[in-house]
Amino acid sequence: MAINLNKPKFVLRGRRELLKNGVTQLLSLHQLLHGKDVGEIYGIPTSDYQESVAFKPQIKLFFKQDEDAVPPGRRAVKAELTFRLHDKTSATITPGDAGALATAIKQEFVSGGSTGFAWGKGKNLTTYLDPEKGYILHLYALNKLEAEKVVKKILDIRQHPYDADKLTEHIPTKLSVNNPVGKKMVYGQMVDTIRYRPTAIVRFEWASLQIHGKLRDVFLVDLTGKHRDALLKAT
Repeated sequence: MAINLNKPKFVLRGRRELLKNGVTQLLSLHQLLHGKDVGEIYGIPTSDYQESVAFKPQIKLFFKQDEDAVPPGRRAVKAELTFRLHDKTSATITPGDAGALATAIKQEFVSGGSTGFAWGKGKNLTTYLDPEKGYILHLYALNKLEAEKVVKKILDIRQHPYDADKLTEHIPTKLSVNNPVGKKMVYGQMVDTIRYRPTAIVRFEWASLQIHGKLRDVFLVDLTGKHRDALLKAT
């Protein structure tokens, strides 16, 4: 078998016993991503972001469409919702606080020990604004009732009362486009027409805690098995 000496390589150096886990993880990642289009990733290094922006501790809730419900040739619809812990700082929040948040999130967003809470994502933007308590929520939901259901779940994590006056629905004139047809000209090339605020049922998958000064998120709850250090997992 011929060896291509011009093929890009990388070298791992270090003690054999320390490299074993790293090699295993790299091989697993290669098998997972080989031949798949993972798309473009936009962002800045965590350290750069934290050096330029100070913030209160933040909770992120991640939702995703079930894979068996994704139409052929499309990617799963996703949703991320975040809120701040208005009464905590990087200095005052503790591992005990994280554990309590993880328990509350699992209670609200996981049923039967392993099934994530699901809701209908759609074209209607619904906002719930209560910045004094850390909530600047923007949800693209099927309707106002669906958004209200999600907002109440989030508020229950911290046992905050729901205020209907803070919920507003913004209905666009354009309809959702789930399965666009045809192509359009972009930068001198014809490309497939993209979807517009597609509708789908998205399901809770994981939650994390971001703390200013801590470069890695604390994963609180994980139902996917991807975050091995999560405080609580599916049972």
